[in-house]
Amino acid sequence: VNPIDLLFINKKYILEVNDPPMILHERFSFIYNFFIRLKFNRSNAIITQTKTLKNILAKYYKKDIFVVSNGVDTKSFYPNIKTDVREYYKLKNSDILVVFVGAFMQWHGVMDIVKLAKDFPNVKFLMIGSGPEFPNVKAESINVSNLILVGSKSKDEIPKFLAASDINIAPFNTKKFGKLDKHGFWWCPVKLFEYMASGLPVMSYDYSNVRDIVKSGGLLAKPGDL
Repeated sequence: VNPIDLLFINKKYILEVNDPPMILHERFSFIYNFFIRLKFNRSNAIITQTKTLKNILAKYYKKDIFVVSNGVDTKSFYPNIKTDVREYYKLKNSDILVVFVGAFMQWHGVMDIVKLAKDFPNVKFLMIGSGPEFPNVKAESINVSNLILVGSKSKDEIPKFLAASDINIAPFNTKKFGKLDKHGFWWCPVKLFEYMASGLPVMSYDYSNVRDIVKSGGLLAKPGDL
């Protein structure tokens, strides 16, 4: 949230806030947080993505906060899409295929997926995306024959990969984000909606916001229990 861009505009405005800036920057900038709170209090309402984030923001903001969750375009993501992904990557119909889609960031648990592939050699893992952790994942997966890295794909291509899979995975890793454990998992991951709209079971961790999304649509492990 830019702390000053709306402070001098005399119009009604609604903020969309998807991270709690006061918590993220609490140790670094008293001045920044002062302007953020001023901006919050001058706004007429706030939209955010999760109940957890609403509860956090409510400690600093006493006006209306509306939860509007992320979602998915069900005209693009839906079950039983025709796909040739298995044929292209020479996968058998009998192969169990686990698919991850997302940015290769530490908090998405991409390195943990490499560990899972090593622990379950009879399962095929396919990872779609790129990002800072991609070189590390690639280096670790050189001798992991059951792990397929396909790089970035366009939004139009993603549903075909999901349609070819048996299980979709989202192993969020919060080890470097202690604030999530302290204040609650406030993210609202779009990938979960895309996975579920494709009619596939999800495997992730049992954070309250993840549970609110997945419900009975998958299996949730104790956070951190790979």
